[in-house]
Amino acid sequence: MKKKWIQKYILEMKNALEVEKLFGDTKQIYDVIRRGCNVLGEEWNIHEDDFFWKDVMAPQDGQLFIEKLEYYGDYISTMKDAPVVREEALIFLSHKSDDILYGNALRDFIVGLGVKDNQLIYSSHPLHKIPLDASIYDYLREHIYSNVLMLFLFSDNYLESPACLNEMGAAWIMRNDYTNIFIPGFNFNNPKFNSCAVDKSRVGINLGNHDTLKTAMLEFKNKICNMFNLTVKETKVNVLLDEFVEAINKANNEMKDTKEKSRWLI
Repeated sequence: MKKKWIQKYILEMKNALEVEKLFGDTKQIYDVIRRGCNVLGEEWNIHEDDFFWKDVMAPQDGQLFIEKLEYYGDYISTMKDAPVVREEALIFLSHKSDDILYGNALRDFIVGLGVKDNQLIYSSHPLHKIPLDASIYDYLREHIYSNVLMLFLFSDNYLESPACLNEMGAAWIMRNDYTNIFIPGFNFNNPKFNSCAVDKSRVGINLGNHDTLKTAMLEFKNKICNMFNLTVKETKVNVLLDEFVEAINKANNEMKDTKEKSRWLI
């Protein structure tokens, strides 16, 4: 019976998304979400405050609703008595390829603390890629009972990437823990940032603020060490911090040089 309810609401939402696509009418999308939350919300943790409730975000809300129902449908099909709770920890570094210099600096810091290759997902490095042909939704669904930390490396380019926003949406659906990280020069007034699925009041790591960077990275180090039960000598931490700051400064200089060259080529 539960399966039939899920299939019913998925079909209704797909129809509502078609109506929105053809006629721009978002009413049906939010009507399906509202009814679905009333019927399924308490048992399956699907609530109205999970969604944007803005006309411009209606297609994304509709897709999030479908993804939630598909996950719970798979869960019902595969569970026996109770879900198996996994204990392994996993870090997922969500980034735009344009920001690879900053991503690499974060990767080196994380691995330097002792995080293993298979405990970090970072698509710009061959040792940390998602398995071939796996989707972000499938991969996070597979690790739903793991201790997953999402790292969002925010830039204006990130907010223009459908793939990056899909990763953010997947993390939202799965209710993963996350840390916001901002490249130098990030525009905090970007409308797409203000409407995305993260808590803007949550304190993040601003890679452009040299006054707070080392302190923030020390807190970040503590969070990772607690996740993976790591012990790192203070001397090594200091070296990793110095190397990280140096890598960020080098990335800034290379990004400035690239922009300057692009300006002259225009």
